[in-house]
Amino acid sequence: MSVYGNLRKKVNENDPTNPISFYGLSKLSSEKYIKMFSNKKINYTILRFFNVYGQGQILNNLKKH
Repeated sequence: MSVYGNLRKKVNENDPTNPISFYGLSKLSSEKYIKMFSNKKINYTILRFFNVYGQGQILNNLKKH
């Protein structure tokens, strides 16, 4: 969700991106670099995971981007 910003609706991968944090901006920039530098012989897939958590996650701050 970090690449989309503060949307109040169900998100579609074709929705416009509007990152509101450096984390979201870095994710979106990485996607753009992959698309820009890949040639037609290299296939790529970009996954936009959200709500991923694990060891060390701070669960009392659910608004982290």
